[in-house]
Amino acid sequence: MNVMQSPITRQYAIAQAALEHAVYFLELGADTKAATYFQFAAQNFQSIAKMLIEQETRRSHLDSREE
Repeated sequence: MNVMQSPITRQYAIAQAALEHAVYFLELGADTKAATYFQFAAQNFQSIAKMLIEQETRRSHLDSREE
């Protein structure tokens, strides 16, 4: 992983890996383990959404101060 990646990119990579693990365990019939990975992925996607919303809010706030 590139050290210079943004926090959002890193969070996405983690969520994507968790989804891949979830599908793997789902295919093996390990539903409980799959569910755990799906929950972890969901938490990471929620974190990404929160970061994006916060960035947009800060950007909008800065734009309104410049006007």
